[in-house]
Amino acid sequence: MPSPLLMATPLLVAKLSPPPMPAAVIDRGPLLVRLSAAAEARLLLIVAPAGFGKTTLLTSWLAWESGVGSQESGHPAHDLLPDPRLPTPDSRLPTPDSRLPTPDSRLPTPDPRPPTPAWLSLDARDNDPTRFWVALLAALSRAFPGIGDHARSMLQSPQPPALDVVIGALLDDLAGLPGPCLLVLDDYHVIADPDIHVGLATLIEHLPPLARLAILSRSEPPLPLARLRVGGHLAELRAADLRFSQAETAAFLHAHGLALVPDDVAELAARTEGWPGALQLAVLSLREGGIPRQMIAAFAGSNRHLVDYLAEEVLARQPAARRRFLMATSILDMLCAEICDAILRQSDGTPHTSEQTLDELERAGLFLLPLDQERRWYRYHALFAEFLRARLRREEPQLEPQLHRRAAAWYAAAGMPAEAVGHLLAAGDFEQAAALIEQEGRPLLLRSEVATVLGWLRTLPEDLARARPGLCLIDAWAQAVSGQFDAVETPLGRVAQILAASDGDPDTPTPLTAPFTPRNLRSESLAIRATVSGLRRDAAQTVDLASAALAELPGDSVIVRGVVALMLGSSAYISGDMASAEIALGEAARAGQVADLPIIAIFALRQLGELYGRIGQLHRAARTYQEAINLGARLYPASDPLVGRPVPVAGTAYIGLGLLRYEWNELDAAESLFADGMRLGRQGANVEILMMGPIGVARLQRARGEAAAARSTIAEAMAFARSTGVSRLADWLGAEQARLALTLGDLADAAAWDQGRRLMLDGPLSYLEEIDYLALAQLRLAQERPAEARHLLGRLRALAEAEGRRGSLIEIEALGALAAAGAGDGPAARAALLRALALAEPEGYLRSFADMGEPMRALLSDCRLALAPRADAASRRTLAYLDRILAVLPSSPAPARSPADALVEPLTPRELEVLALVAAGLSNHDIADRLIVGISTVKKHINNIYGKLDVLSRTQALKRARELGLIV
Repeated sequence: MPSPLLMATPLLVAKLSPPPMPAAVIDRGPLLVRLSAAAEARLLLIVAPAGFGKTTLLTSWLAWESGVGSQESGHPAHDLLPDPRLPTPDSRLPTPDSRLPTPDSRLPTPDPRPPTPAWLSLDARDNDPTRFWVALLAALSRAFPGIGDHARSMLQSPQPPALDVVIGALLDDLAGLPGPCLLVLDDYHVIADPDIHVGLATLIEHLPPLARLAILSRSEPPLPLARLRVGGHLAELRAADLRFSQAETAAFLHAHGLALVPDDVAELAARTEGWPGALQLAVLSLREGGIPRQMIAAFAGSNRHLVDYLAEEVLARQPAARRRFLMATSILDMLCAEICDAILRQSDGTPHTSEQTLDELERAGLFLLPLDQERRWYRYHALFAEFLRARLRREEPQLEPQLHRRAAAWYAAAGMPAEAVGHLLAAGDFEQAAALIEQEGRPLLLRSEVATVLGWLRTLPEDLARARPGLCLIDAWAQAVSGQFDAVETPLGRVAQILAASDGDPDTPTPLTAPFTPRNLRSESLAIRATVSGLRRDAAQTVDLASAALAELPGDSVIVRGVVALMLGSSAYISGDMASAEIALGEAARAGQVADLPIIAIFALRQLGELYGRIGQLHRAARTYQEAINLGARLYPASDPLVGRPVPVAGTAYIGLGLLRYEWNELDAAESLFADGMRLGRQGANVEILMMGPIGVARLQRARGEAAAARSTIAEAMAFARSTGVSRLADWLGAEQARLALTLGDLADAAAWDQGRRLMLDGPLSYLEEIDYLALAQLRLAQERPAEARHLLGRLRALAEAEGRRGSLIEIEALGALAAAGAGDGPAARAALLRALALAEPEGYLRSFADMGEPMRALLSDCRLALAPRADAASRRTLAYLDRILAVLPSSPAPARSPADALVEPLTPRELEVLALVAAGLSNHDIADRLIVGISTVKKHINNIYGKLDVLSRTQALKRARELGLIV
């Protein structure tokens, strides 16, 4: 099933449905054979004016390929070839100039399976690049559920990436197609946006073998056709190929129950030049009683005159009620019974049964084309629609605006505001259009349909757009979302002028501000400026502006509050204000779900997960990351064969959850999560993922002993960070690279990083640079400069405590314990380690300690020995936690403190435990009770300790153990 996003409007669903085959379709076998012979062409291009049967030909070919054939006309697939009983083609007709390869062309063997069509019927509203690509992706996902979901999630995110990134993600999905796919773009001539053409050219150039594109257009699209033609990647059909021959004209007339004498058939074919549209009109006229010889003789002049003449003939023979129906509904690009009822019922005050009329029109062949298999939505053939509209304007010019208003009312009530605005603009009802744009513009902008909204604003009279503050705000939002940050000030300046001229109560609409209050306008202006500051990464200004905006924004401005809260939360987080960030991101997540903007909610939840990790709430972080992933899964459900694929839009959540699993030493689970996150990050060129992911992967590789792979992973990420030109990203990766070098014993590499980074022990600290200073502290410890490390860690501890970052405090305290031990301050080392353990134990931190290697093992072992004599519940819990951490460390024994005094045979963990109890003053009997063993077992352990330490008494054993660092 398609995802819920695809079901947003019934119009979109109708646009995604291949049109049903006409009831009477003639066999065009040679063209079908040539289309099949072009199976290896990336682009199938059919270009001809209206009425040449482009859509019918392609749907016939698809049916033929699938083995269905033209069932409506009674012909099985294998019979779709010219009837030998029909006359041979008339030599007076133009010779087809086919650019399709012949069946014996030297092409690779194509996939024998018939292509699955992904159909999209385009209209003028699709000139918005985001709208176009979302519709195209919806067509693909309808044919192959889940294909293109990641690309669509990027397009509909608050900050969409560049279009080539989106197309790259789509191509990755297309490479995994389970079978041949033909993406069909019907009526491509309506597309004029150059960005769409550029993007489509990129898609065509890189299509994988199982994916092909078919374009049906009245005019040649501005695509690199010459390059495709030279490379053998283009198959073309033009108007000359689609014209009916005399034989096909006879077959067409016969299919419609008309039998003309051969001379009349020949004359009709010649006069219409084989134009199927004109022949269809001629059939309608003849079936209504026209005299063939007289009608054919009247054909003269241009094609336009021919159509007008035939359409006039057809329309004149219709009953008055049907004529009125045809002209009134011609204003609609797409028709269904409900909207036809709405515009006709209001015109005469009585109910109208349009469903019956639509059925009659289709059966009569009056150029009404069904758009879906259910036959709910229809459209008129372009030629006939143009004629009907011209006739309506000529005969009832005052009725057309009324019809557009009624259509707008129906669309607005049906939840299709974009279509409603289009009809209001066509009616010239600019005030109503402006009001609807003010109401619906924000959600459209959040779906990145910027071109649509700006196009509406350009259509409105300039004085109206300038005078309405609500429209000025929409204009400002559009500029902000599209990255035109400086342009925001022009519409906001007009809002400021309106506010300056308004007097009275700030909570009461004034004549100048209505329907908004002055407070509404001021707060939303602040919100827009806060959003611009957030997008510019100016954290301090964003916090100030967003806080002021949220204090003023009304509670029912859910969309605006959600966006501003997201900006505030993100900026507060990177500023280190965790409490404010948590509140703001929580509001953004709630607002996104209430306002049916799940992308906002997912972004907020992903960042909340990271925040909870920073403040040491790992399990809450995991639940939050999973909530983001689950919300994405509901938004983009995976169907076969995509079950198990990573959920689009949740890439950073996968990485964040992977880091948590790594911390808990669940290495296999972490590896899987990193792989899913990195896949999405590479597809979306997501810088955050491409930084965080390799850090997690390198830690995982190092934990598994894959030192060379870890170095390579970080080096590649470092190269990418430098390529971005953002110095902070390179600094971040540089610090991680230095920390990896230290854990691998590469002191020289870490020292080289220090020389290049030039951090000052007393320099200004910030949350964003904490990782750099932690790396510096680790380096100073490795350089045996513990005093400098302790000084720096003390400063970092104060900052983390002030900002409530419990997760940071755990690492800072653990490093502080190592620094104190390095300075010979055993009590301080043990106290710091115990503080770290107390903070870490409830959340199950493991790797933060284990990754500090052998020095931490020794410290943990000392701490365990010191705690072993204690019987209280807290100590026993800490001992159990210590054992869990020690179990994570590699099994190799810790080196002795002094190589000269190294033991020939190390003490076992049980012997170390007994030694600690001896040091605590316990007798052999007390030790036996504590360990729940016999006295003889205790004596055996003590004798082993004496032998390994080369001593003869308890006093000598304790002295030697302290010299070796076995006890403190």
